[in-house]
Amino acid sequence: MSRGLTRRAWLGLATLGVVGAGVRPIKDGAALIAIEMPLIAEDGGSVPIAVEVKSPMTPESHVKAIYILAEKNPRPLNVKMSLTPAAGQAFVATNLRLADSGPVRVVAEMSDGTVLMAAREVRVTVAGCAA
Repeated sequence: MSRGLTRRAWLGLATLGVVGAGVRPIKDGAALIAIEMPLIAEDGGSVPIAVEVKSPMTPESHVKAIYILAEKNPRPLNVKMSLTPAAGQAFVATNLRLADSGPVRVVAEMSDGTVLMAAREVRVTVAGCAA
């Protein structure tokens, strides 16, 4: 497993073909991935998140997909967003349901095959998912 991912999160990404045997390694993307979300979520049922990946978004170099994982959720993969250069920028904003406090990880799959990951620790006071 890679970079501190839990087994459940790693298996979720492996199912999508992002990680696994013979697949590219996950690199630290903290310098290229900006995650905007509250440090403390009072209601885990609706936690806003905005993700931006710094990329020129040209046909030669662009973000193919953005994945958002909350490892403490019954289903860790919350979001899979496919992008093309026509999007203009690699930006995703949505609300998540979080079952418990823990890391929220963002994985960006680039057009050249590179996989980047960044994480943000979030504290949930009232759980938003039922197990």
